[in-house]
Amino acid sequence: MTATASTDLPAPRSDGDVEAMAAAYRSGNVFLGELSMPVIDLRHYLEPELDMHHSLQSFSSRLRMLRGQGHANAQLIWFARAPYTPLGDAIRLLERWLENMRANADLNAVDAKPADATDRCYSDTGELIASGSTVWDGTWNGKDHGECMKIYPIYSNPRLVAGEDYAGDIFKCHLQSVDAAIAGGVYTPIDITAHRNELQRVFTSGVCDYSLGDAGRPDDVMRN
Repeated sequence: MTATASTDLPAPRSDGDVEAMAAAYRSGNVFLGELSMPVIDLRHYLEPELDMHHSLQSFSSRLRMLRGQGHANAQLIWFARAPYTPLGDAIRLLERWLENMRANADLNAVDAKPADATDRCYSDTGELIASGSTVWDGTWNGKDHGECMKIYPIYSNPRLVAGEDYAGDIFKCHLQSVDAAIAGGVYTPIDITAHRNELQRVFTSGVCDYSLGDAGRPDDVMRN
């Protein structure tokens, strides 16, 4: 006897625990964008591979900083393609940065930042492709792609396609009807109208309205 899966009903869906989300926020386990120390976000470019270490997180962190504290001047983003890694350069730069802070206790991480502490990207042989304040501009911040972003573009994910932005800081979304999402242009430029009935069948309680923020963030925690 062969068992067959029913196609009449959508798969059961779980509901996020709001109290657990609130506890994560209040305990400091959610990065809200405040950074007081120098950081070099250094990674190999792995977007074309099936690998969890995708590039999006670098820009998610940066966007949270821009919203949470108004700048991201203590964070650098460096990408390279394997086998090369500029790890030695990163450590030496961080040492100089921290020495500047140690030499003058009145300087914060931004004030003590060395002049050559900039965003950058490298080739697989160690060639510096580009550096500067605009090299990682792209869709994530609504600007034309910078030189590094052109070489190492970040890929999308299901939540971005469904309307969330690059900050990725929503644990539990507010809901809206499928019709409201279509009318609001959530799926633009994809014309999703042909799949309207199927969406309504699967998402019986509605789909995410990411514009309303995180329903799981408690009121007593800073909101961007």
